[in-house]
Amino acid sequence: MIRRLAAGLLAAAALVPLSATSAQAAPYACDARHVCLWQGIDFTLGRQVISGFAEYTDLGAALKDQASSWGSSTNQQVMCVFDWVNGNRQVIGRLAPGNRTPWVGDGANDRSDAVGWC
Repeated sequence: MIRRLAAGLLAAAALVPLSATSAQAAPYACDARHVCLWQGIDFTLGRQVISGFAEYTDLGAALKDQASSWGSSTNQQVMCVFDWVNGNRQVIGRLAPGNRTPWVGDGANDRSDAVGWC
């Protein structure tokens, strides 16, 4: 009886770290060959997923001028995050394949308007 109880407790304890690791990894989830932007830092809050095959995509209303973190799951294409200023498109971030940025910094925070090829 004690042997079974000890084995059961060890098995349950072994599951706890796996669950914690899975929960920590979930926020960054970005589909393969896509660029993802999040409203919050550390890949949290609202997310928009953009195809890495799209030459240029304006952000939706929910994330326009709201992104605080972003990442790229593209294979080869370098992607840029743009801000529209007085009718001109300015690059505020470059995302190499596999690059992820948990905090875009004060200069780019809440300024993103579009994503496209650099």
